[in-house]
Amino acid sequence: MPKNHFRPLLHVPLNYPNWPPSLNLGSLSFQVKLEDLLAAPQRLRLAGITPKGRRTPNHPRGEPTDEPIVFAWMPAASIFFDDPDGNLLEYIAMLSEPPRPELGIVSWSEWKSGHNTNRQPRCQHYDFC
Repeated sequence: MPKNHFRPLLHVPLNYPNWPPSLNLGSLSFQVKLEDLLAAPQRLRLAGITPKGRRTPNHPRGEPTDEPIVFAWMPAASIFFDDPDGNLLEYIAMLSEPPRPELGIVSWSEWKSGHNTNRQPRCQHYDFC
């Protein structure tokens, strides 16, 4: 694969019964290098695009953020954003650390600070914070 191309990963969620219908949104995911993912929020903002992280009832397409989120059960770092046509896109990078499913979804800074296991998880796989 050429150096500057992304590897698309199609993400089609199931209809989880405990999710509001507005959160049953699919996204098109692109696997990227971690260094590119970490630079993405600033690059997206420079392009006039709002980077987004954790999905919540008040932000079904993701809360505005300046850093990636980490799906600790994978683990993978991720940032979401809308393209000009309104499609929800995601950059995702797999992490080399072991999975920590008990942490759910955490911010990049929380993950890198040692993801303290003595605290309550902020999110679980498909639950809201």
